[in-house]
Amino acid sequence: MQEKSLSERQKEILAEIIKFKKENGFSPTVRELCKLVGLKSTSSMAAQLSNLRDSGHITWIESMPRTITVVEKGVAEA
Repeated sequence: MQEKSLSERQKEILAEIIKFKKENGFSPTVRELCKLVGLKSTSSMAAQLSNLRDSGHITWIESMPRTITVVEKGVAEA
């Protein structure tokens, strides 16, 4: 089965997470990510993040803020 490639929006989200973490030393919140990529809906961002997690590009600790981590696979595609 061939793996689905990331959309431009997903690549943008990955790049913004990496950039934010480098600049601030911690991960952005969902609301901060929305502002960074121009999404108005936090539920849309949550869906994008879930897709990125399901595809193995990011991970996070449930119910804890600022724990989004881009894994090696995500860094390669950002």
